[in-house]
Amino acid sequence: MSILELVIKCCLLFFLGGAARIDYLKRELPLIYIVVGFGSGLLLRILSGTAALAEILPGFIPGLLCLLIAKLSKESIGYGDAFMLIAIGTFCPITELLFLLLCGFLMAGIVSILLLVLKKRNKKEEIPLIPFLLSGYVLTLPFF
Repeated sequence: MSILELVIKCCLLFFLGGAARIDYLKRELPLIYIVVGFGSGLLLRILSGTAALAEILPGFIPGLLCLLIAKLSKESIGYGDAFMLIAIGTFCPITELLFLLLCGFLMAGIVSILLLVLKKRNKKEEIPLIPFLLSGYVLTLPFF
């Protein structure tokens, strides 16, 4: 792993960490935070030489699908979460992003079921997604 790849991973970790804190406390993400993250990821990929369109565009697909789901489901997944996924897609390749999503959604599902079973939440209450994506990213670090 090159120094620049390590810098990209650390920047994504801090970006997700800040977003997770904001999402947990406020249940929304400022658009400027997402735009700065998107631009940072893109700039770092350009500097690393991995900014070919064929490498970056597939990373947008999960976020775009979540935007569609948000629209069709009246925001069962928030628009901020979908835009965050697009921003994350600028930082990492599609395989890493999909593994991160798998881990994050799996953990969010398990916690949601536990909260429902323990009657700490009802079906209508929201839980923040970004903290689970952060956890999913931390789990992917040793593998990518």
